[in-house]
Amino acid sequence: MLADKRGMQIDIKLLEKRLNVKVFPITASKGTGINEFTQFIKKGNFLSTGIENDYQFQDDKETYNYISSILKDCIKYNYNEENQVSDKIR
Repeated sequence: MLADKRGMQIDIKLLEKRLNVKVFPITASKGTGINEFTQFIKKGNFLSTGIENDYQFQDDKETYNYISSILKDCIKYNYNEENQVSDKIR
């Protein structure tokens, strides 16, 4: 996953719990995770996950702030010299 290359560790289960949605880790360039995602979509029964939410945001800013606060809890950064140099180049 690109996140791994950038020194990020994403807690998928915590992310699912905090967002109240199903999360699929995907690495498109390697094709990992795509099959699980497409099978989930093909089934079409999205309510069968048992996950319910009642999001009602006033505007985009409120939505982005909410998601940003969750991501801060679910993503840990493992910086090393290699990550820092490549981050500066981008």
